[in-house]
Amino acid sequence: MLKDPFLKWLIAPEKRLIRHLVTILSLAILIYSGDASEYPPHMFWILTSGALVMILLLPYLNMYWLVPRYLFKGRYIQYFLLVILSIFLFVVFFNYMGALLKRYQLNPQGAKEETVGSIIGFTIALGVLVAASTAVKLFQRWVNDNFRLARIENEKLNTELEQLKSQVNPHFLFNMLNNANVLTRTDPQKASEVLYSLSDLLRYQLYGCQADRVPLSSEVDFISNLLGLESVRRDRFSWQVECPEYLQNKMVPPLLFISFIENAVKHSEDPRLPSSVDVRIEKENDALIFQCTNTKPLQVPVHNGPSGIGLVNIRRRLNLLFPQSHQLQIQEQLQSYTVTLKLYV
Repeated sequence: MLKDPFLKWLIAPEKRLIRHLVTILSLAILIYSGDASEYPPHMFWILTSGALVMILLLPYLNMYWLVPRYLFKGRYIQYFLLVILSIFLFVVFFNYMGALLKRYQLNPQGAKEETVGSIIGFTIALGVLVAASTAVKLFQRWVNDNFRLARIENEKLNTELEQLKSQVNPHFLFNMLNNANVLTRTDPQKASEVLYSLSDLLRYQLYGCQADRVPLSSEVDFISNLLGLESVRRDRFSWQVECPEYLQNKMVPPLLFISFIENAVKHSEDPRLPSSVDVRIEKENDALIFQCTNTKPLQVPVHNGPSGIGLVNIRRRLNLLFPQSHQLQIQEQLQSYTVTLKLYV
């Protein structure tokens, strides 16, 4: 959509009639302001109107036939030759008509003779008129091409964002389903609660994330439910999510933080020691700060499958959603990992 008024006036199809009227009116004012002393008043208006039509014919011929048929198709030599030929024929025609019309002058003895200078000046004026019409068509095409490319790029980015979003959290689902399978034999009631909570998470992923932005409170609830399910699977796992009330209605992209939570859960697991994941969301000046800290196991486990895919996805997604307006820092301490994300929203 065109927002700049000048660009909209210059290239929007619905403004075409206004553009033509302004062009014709401008040329008419220029031509009708010429010297009328050589002709009777009625003859001056007739001849000037005819000259206006003929002069308009050249730029319109250029814009709607020469430029699309030759210039836009890369036939540059033919285009320039035809432009030169058209200007030459118009100059010859106007000079021939001027010679024929001298008999209608009030004072033939005082008629102005055409000079080489006047012919050159008229030729240059026609050349400027043709060049201006060519420049308008080229600019219109450039703007339209840029808008079309921007629209295509935007569609590609939206598709990529949807693909990145759809890759969120696959192994967590498998872990929970495996855990529920075990609980069906040992604790059916808890298995039912796990499956019910899991259905809420999946429902949010499928239906609650359709919008480009969701309230931060929805993301906080999603993270809390996810960590709550993880605590069912791991007995010595603790977690907390802190987010002040005044930030609950802040709008953020859906599932933006889930990859960090996934990695925190994955890299905090230790079968011998208690583990934890602490999430804190706050605001500092104009930045929304997400911080996730997880404990480190005594021995770093070897995970099967590709490593770091979630972080690769989130980095790509951040670059698409917040280009040059975010900071991501991952720190490894002696007993913990900390991820800090600053969003300047």
